[in-house]
Formats: sequence, C-alpha cells, structure tokens
Amino acid sequence: MSETEKYMQQFEKELELERPLARPNSSAYLIPLDEGLTMSVNLLPFGFFLLSEFADAPKENEEVLYTEMLSANLFGQGTKGATLGLNERGNLLTISQVVDYNIEYRDFKELIDDFVNMIDFWQSQSHSKAMK
Repeated sequence: MSETEKYMQQFEKELELERPLARPNSSAYLIPLDEGLTMSVNLLPFGFFLLSEFADAPKENEEVLYTEMLSANLFGQGTKGATLGLNERGNLLTISQVVDYNIEYRDFKELIDDFVNMIDFWQSQSHSKAMK
C-alpha cells in the first residue's frame, strides 16, 4: 500500500463520513466539496495527482479570466503551486497539482486544504468575471 493510500485512509477517518469516499477505480478517490463539485486524489506510482473541474469555461469576455489564470499560474504564485487550465473538451475550468515527492501526513492535509481553498477562490473568480 502506497504512502498516499495510507494518508487517504487516515484522512477518511478524520472526516468521519457516513460512508467511504467514492473510488471510481483502484487508484482514485473522489472527495465531494459541494453539490456537483468534487476533487479527485489520484494515486501515482510515487506520489499523487489532485484534480477538480470547478466551473464552466466562460463563453464571452473570457480574455479577462484567462489572463488572470495565466498570471496566477506563473511560478504558482496565485495557485499555491497548482495549475489552472481547461479540460480536454475546453468547456470546464480545471485546477490540478502533481506531488511526486515524499511528504508527511500533516503536509498532505495542508496541501489538500490549500487545494480546496484554491478551488473556492478560482470558482468565485470565474463567477464574478462571468457576471461582468
């Protein structure tokens, strides 16, 4: 069992969920965040990959949001090391992060927390830009 899998089991226990986290396959966990919003923790041979499709891609005035996203991606300053982008079909905004090095459980939890905070922040940014 990988370190990340052990961390996910511990994380699940701490969340005190009524039922275990969904696992679409043996190497992924889905963490529900909001109605219709999830993040996945995908186990890698060494480390893990976080991903969330958090908002519809803008259909008009997208330049403003995409410019902000590009600036945020620069050196990871506006994303705490994660990367903003689009899904394969180009219709959803995504945030992802690869961790391919050893970390302690405390750092794992902190990283998950930061990732969720970035989802919340960029989801609100995308909605506010769409309203303009």
